[in-house]
Amino acid sequence: MTFIKIRTKLQLGFLTLSLLAMLAGGVTLYFLNQLTRFREQQQTVNELVIQALKTSKYERNFLRFDASNQAFMQSGNSENHRGFYQSLDSLEKLLQQFEQLGTDTQPVISREVTIIRQAVQQYRALFGIIAQVIRRKGFVDSGLEGEMRKAVHALENGGVADKTTILTLRRHEKDFLLRKNSRYVLKLHALADSLLPLLPQPADQQVLENYLSHFDAIVKLEEQLGFNPDQGLQGSLKAYMERIEPAVTRMRDRINLQTRQVLQWVYWAAGMGAVLFLGLAIGLGYYLSYQISKPIVLLNKTVRSVVEGHWDEEGCLDEIRSNDEIGFLAQNFKTMLNKLHENFDSVEAQNRQLQQVAQQENIRRWLSDGLALLGEKINYASQDPSEKCQQVLTGIIQYVQANQGSVYLLNEGTAPQLEQVASYAYGKKKYLKHTIALGQGLVGQTFLEGETIYLSEIPEDYLRITSGLGDAPPRYLLIVPIKNRQDGQGVLELASFTPFTPHQVELLEKLAGQLAVSLAADRINSKTHQLLLQSQVDTEQVRAQEEEMRQQLEELIAIQENSHRLQNDLLRKDTRISELEAEVARFREAVQHPR
Repeated sequence: MTFIKIRTKLQLGFLTLSLLAMLAGGVTLYFLNQLTRFREQQQTVNELVIQALKTSKYERNFLRFDASNQAFMQSGNSENHRGFYQSLDSLEKLLQQFEQLGTDTQPVISREVTIIRQAVQQYRALFGIIAQVIRRKGFVDSGLEGEMRKAVHALENGGVADKTTILTLRRHEKDFLLRKNSRYVLKLHALADSLLPLLPQPADQQVLENYLSHFDAIVKLEEQLGFNPDQGLQGSLKAYMERIEPAVTRMRDRINLQTRQVLQWVYWAAGMGAVLFLGLAIGLGYYLSYQISKPIVLLNKTVRSVVEGHWDEEGCLDEIRSNDEIGFLAQNFKTMLNKLHENFDSVEAQNRQLQQVAQQENIRRWLSDGLALLGEKINYASQDPSEKCQQVLTGIIQYVQANQGSVYLLNEGTAPQLEQVASYAYGKKKYLKHTIALGQGLVGQTFLEGETIYLSEIPEDYLRITSGLGDAPPRYLLIVPIKNRQDGQGVLELASFTPFTPHQVELLEKLAGQLAVSLAADRINSKTHQLLLQSQVDTEQVRAQEEEMRQQLEELIAIQENSHRLQNDLLRKDTRISELEAEVARFREAVQHPR
């Protein structure tokens, strides 16, 4: 950049202002003619903006309401549909009117008109295609949705024994139509594949295949339309409108800018022509202010701001573009500030890094303290499941600062179900609903799937948090399965007015796992205790039987000894009898044969 002294700039400024004063009269007349034409264009562009907004409004209303409008499905016509085309026709007429005003000398505006015309034509054609796709998809009893509804009703009235599977099939269908999420398509096909072998009749199987073909056709149409306003045909339609509206806005801004410029030039030229000498004085004063006084003021302001610690004011130096002594001084001062700012940014980055580390450390300490505190409650609480869950639930509510909570445990009976064993701040009406079937509602579904559910939008009639000042529905709901690996024990449900942070969810999932392990251990200990008691009873019975057998054995031994004694007595008696018989025989012989 060539260095020019301030004195030379003053001389050049006086000469330039003199020449501009002579040209002011001619320029003023020219810009007055331009101003009239720009005014007319400005009015036309404002009408274009209004029609573009009306067209966009009819488009949004059509996509929002007429996609579920039975009258449109039957006749192919609706108020929004007619309004869209009428507004689009008005837009094209305004474009023709704008071109008639003449844009040959305005290449930028002429290019914008061409862009708008092409976008409007494509916008019209694409809107017609979307209307046809929506009618083909149908709603309720019309189009593909009507055919799908007939097929599923025929399947429900057929020979399917398990109606729950049909209802689950319908739920996946409705989930897809509401949420436009492809994972529900996979779930529906998986369930249909499992249902197909269970259908006894070929006719029922054909009905199911018809239902699936209609559903897949609807999925393709939804994908063609776009699962959200930024995808598919909707995204293309939105892109065309986004081309039209900015182009119209650019035209309006361009014409407004030109109008303002013309007005400025008219005022300036008229003033300069009327009072030439006054204009020269004002121009010279402005030139001196801009080239000398203003840079000095900005430089002084920047120095004062930096001294006060306001580093963001250094941008004022960029406004000093003079190539004189003041400009070089400003550039050198800016270089110095940049060096200081780099050092300051380095220190500030280190501080931010330290703050992040401290925040992570606080979260880690919070998790560790929570696991230790609540884990102690889990390990040393009563072995009764209800009392243990109540103590643990109270501790969790207080630690994570939730507002309401409940614990459901699996009751393995003839019909397994989840039973509410502990609650915190539940109303009486909610507490009476103490059992939930597996798979029923969010709690039952969480138990079956074994995955945490976090909702930020809760229906008002789901539950309410009550206090002495009134009641209100919570805004956030967290449902955590109580499981140890794949062994489900129950479900933990928490509600709060404030959102649950990721580290709170992590803590609750870990505590739910510890609680599942503790409950399983308590159950095993209870069974072991019962077996021990039964073993003691059996041991006492065995001891009693042994004592009875011992007494019977002693009695048998006594009887045996008595029997031996009697036998010995009989032997002695037999021996004595034999001796007596021998003596009698000798005595008879002596009597018969005396000497």
